[in-house]
Amino acid sequence: MIDIDTNDKAEQRKFGLVMGAAFAVLTLIRASIHRWSSGEWGTPSYVLLDIGAVFAGLGVFAPRALQPVFWAWIKFAIGMNWVMTRVFLSIVFFLLITPTRLVRSAMGIDALKRKWLPGAATYWEEPDEQPDDPQRYLNQY
Repeated sequence: MIDIDTNDKAEQRKFGLVMGAAFAVLTLIRASIHRWSSGEWGTPSYVLLDIGAVFAGLGVFAPRALQPVFWAWIKFAIGMNWVMTRVFLSIVFFLLITPTRLVRSAMGIDALKRKWLPGAATYWEEPDEQPDDPQRYLNQY
């Protein structure tokens, strides 16, 4: 797990500056979307830019004031990490691994060779022939 010290002044300063930049980018994105949808720039809302300026200002001049917000943000990020990891792994499992297994089963492919062979005396398979020359291992491909 990520261990970020929310009491570290340098981390608080970085948090303030990054959040300030993020809100500035959000302001630009919002203005661009407004321009694209309406065809004119109009008067952009500076609320997001103001919030970003507050974050950046506190990050530079009073980073300790950001400690409670930084702590809450880190806790939120850890919770989102836990949720999104499970969501993405579930998506990968159900959209990639499960269909692959079903297709391979429908085609009769059993890579693990789990099929029961009642007449077989053993399930032992001879290993592949290994090269005698040790130099062969240096050129694996």
